[in-house]
Amino acid sequence: MLKMENKTIAEMRHEVIEHTIELENFLDELIMLSFGMEMDINRDYRKYNEITSVFEKHFLSKSSISRKFEVVKEIIRDKRRKELPKSFGSDIKEFIEIRNLFAHQLFPIIEEDMCSIKKEMVQMDKDKFEKKYATHSKLYKKLVDFIFGVFYKKIDDN
Repeated sequence: MLKMENKTIAEMRHEVIEHTIELENFLDELIMLSFGMEMDINRDYRKYNEITSVFEKHFLSKSSISRKFEVVKEIIRDKRRKELPKSFGSDIKEFIEIRNLFAHQLFPIIEEDMCSIKKEMVQMDKDKFEKKYATHSKLYKKLVDFIFGVFYKKIDDN
């Protein structure tokens, strides 16, 4: 189990959202590269910027992370000709659900004047968030490692 180091729910929320943004930016980069939009000094720079700008504005910025995952899944299957792990779809779904839980829910706070029963209920909620946070962290690493491994070659130390 991931060590929590007594993180507050707000700190866990920050990390969950930060990891989601990092992964979404990574997906954006991979999608752009897959559509041939990497920087290339042999291209007409102005035309490149116009095409990239339109693509980012009308496709990437308007697509949800789940849609971007669908595009990347198709790229992996079709362009990279790789098999997806059986758990890939469910991992993505759970990753997004946990992100939504942290992003869209009010968090319980233990106040000193609360009765003991209410304090126990708030602590149970905090425990639930800690478990979800740990799961999200594991899924983040698992998804990034797999996707990175498909698109980039591993460099050995040898």
